[in-house]
Amino acid sequence: MAKVSTFYSYKGGSGRSMTMANVAWALATNGERVLAIDWDLEAPGLHRYFHPFLADPEQSNALGLIDRVWDYIDTFISNEESKKDRFRFAHCDDIIQPLELPQRSKNFKGCLHFLGAGKQDSRYSEKVGGLDWATFYERFDGEKFINRLISWARERYTHVLIDSRTGVADTAGICTAQIPDSLIICLVYNRQSIEGSAAVARSIRYAREKQNQSKLDIRVIPCRVEERGVVESARRYTASRLATALQEERWQIERSLRRDEIRHYPWCAFEEKLAVFEDVPDERGSLLDTMHELARRLADRKELKIAEIDPEVLTSIWRRAAFDDPRIADLEVLREAPFDTASRQILQWLNEAIDHRDERSDWLMALGEAAMNTASISDDRTSLSIVDFLGTNGLRVANRAYDSDPEQYRTRFALLLQSRATQLQKQSRNEDALLFSNLAAQLFGEDHRPVSRWRNARALERSAELLGALGKPIDAVDKQLQAVEQYSTISWQDMPPGAAVDMARSLRILAEMYVRQNEIERAEYFVDQAVRQVLKKPIFLFPNRHSRDEAEIANVLIARAEIAVLSSARNAESEILRMRLIAKDKLKTSAVLEQFEWRINLVNARLLARRGQVDEALNQLERKRIEEAPPGTDNALIEATSEILLDAGRVNEAADLLIDAMQNEKLSVTDSLTNALRRALTAAGREVELVPILLARISRGDPQSNIKLTELLQQFASAVQLDPTALLRHTAGLPVNEQIRSNEKD
Repeated sequence: MAKVSTFYSYKGGSGRSMTMANVAWALATNGERVLAIDWDLEAPGLHRYFHPFLADPEQSNALGLIDRVWDYIDTFISNEESKKDRFRFAHCDDIIQPLELPQRSKNFKGCLHFLGAGKQDSRYSEKVGGLDWATFYERFDGEKFINRLISWARERYTHVLIDSRTGVADTAGICTAQIPDSLIICLVYNRQSIEGSAAVARSIRYAREKQNQSKLDIRVIPCRVEERGVVESARRYTASRLATALQEERWQIERSLRRDEIRHYPWCAFEEKLAVFEDVPDERGSLLDTMHELARRLADRKELKIAEIDPEVLTSIWRRAAFDDPRIADLEVLREAPFDTASRQILQWLNEAIDHRDERSDWLMALGEAAMNTASISDDRTSLSIVDFLGTNGLRVANRAYDSDPEQYRTRFALLLQSRATQLQKQSRNEDALLFSNLAAQLFGEDHRPVSRWRNARALERSAELLGALGKPIDAVDKQLQAVEQYSTISWQDMPPGAAVDMARSLRILAEMYVRQNEIERAEYFVDQAVRQVLKKPIFLFPNRHSRDEAEIANVLIARAEIAVLSSARNAESEILRMRLIAKDKLKTSAVLEQFEWRINLVNARLLARRGQVDEALNQLERKRIEEAPPGTDNALIEATSEILLDAGRVNEAADLLIDAMQNEKLSVTDSLTNALRRALTAAGREVELVPILLARISRGDPQSNIKLTELLQQFASAVQLDPTALLRHTAGLPVNEQIRSNEKD
């Protein structure tokens, strides 16, 4: 039969729950069968100390004491037939929660089981507040039910420890006077706690004497004692106030107080943490040592040993309960580390997280973010397999965090999906990138806050871009339209900093999509809306007139001018002039304005060609080529020239221009350039000439640019007989076979 011990305190904050939890641990790890009951129904907190060992640490699903009491009451009042079997609810085998103790010895017979206060859901307060214990005892045989419950516990355990309500409430009286064999009163050395504890002790003694019950074993444990040397007077005062209540000599009580005092340990004030996680077994005077000594006296045992547990195991267990996983701070440090150092450590942690299913969700999400961030800072020398491992498995562990708490981690997981889509898009794995981009858009769409709607719009734009790259222009337009519609639901004030021109950009991209489908009227409609967005925004909405925002304004104005040329060559000149005037008003950064003026001249050349003045247009472009062009305009110049030549039917000249530019590495591979090359070389029947040029560029290019070059090569490789395996080996930087060497030579 178990010994029942109640831990009580007159005031909160005395260390009662901490003391009881540590005593329970000490007894259980020494082979005792322990049941810990959280009877502090108004403020349950014992489960916080057991958090690392519980399957339901937040008690969100686990039933407990209050649930069982109400089951009993409901059965009692339902009908006479079910009333006969009402005491079955006093047997709690089905709702006790076993703690996963780290002892793995086959001979170990101890256990620590937990009976919580009740399921911590929206109805918990209603259940506790709606229970009148006096009525429960008078009308519903409450005393019998409680006695049956305690009898059930006595038969199954060697120790039953009860964490009681503070003060003098009905539940405190049940726990302190009715059911225990031993009462441990935890107090702090202040007058209120001392006087209240003494009064309760007197009240319990009188109550038990009145009911002819045996004398209760009462022990007083001073907790949070700052310095033993300065509490002599407080100790003497406490002993004098307790002497009558406990019917003991004052000097005996004073000696017991001195022996049982528990010093104040600062780390106890911040987290509900068992001493085993903080102290080492051989440290005399530690909290762990003190708790084992208290447990020994409570159990009347000659000795209680402090169990030796692998520190790494304890560290792993504690991570489940700490405010923040300690490794998260290490991740922050790694942000400043070189790629090789950061990736090596993160790869190790990823492997460990994949192998262990009980990692904390905050750690999994932080690790996933660190893995994705590390992958994004890799350089051209980094193996793509490492980047892929970081990206794939970073997303994998973060997904586990999201599954555990979708509300908390939805946005962070969606941002990781976006990052992964970016990585895959850089590798031209557009199908995979589209999948992740769509998933990100879906998650952002589930959150209706303005910033999430903005992120949803950005994800939809990414999906539209990928659909275009996959040769699905109609789907791309539909997706871009969705992005525009989403932007339209967000006011300027709710836009994130730096996103003031996003709506204008999205409209401009949509207009350019319609141009590629030769739907010029629709293109004109949407680009006009983009210009209106630029015009109606006050200048202060552009943060510090940031050059990036101004560059997008320039893109909108250029797009409007280009579409004007396509829609009406007769009226285009006045529209070009209008765009120039807007640019002078809006563009304050000299470099952006210079690039705009250079690009608007290309539009003028297209206008000349549209009017039939092809040679004059080409001469104007040639003059621009000789001039020192602003950075990033080489592609635009050559594409404009090749477009004019192709429209004039001079396909070989266009092919010569593009092949020469590719051979001299003047051009970077973009979607628009790919379209120009396909159009010119197919029309001239000269696709074969591009293959050796691309192979040569790949052989001396960096991995990132090689991805684009290889994609272009695969589009033109049908003109010659190339073994696909050899082509892939060449792209990966592996030795090539003789067939490719021969083609390069030819």
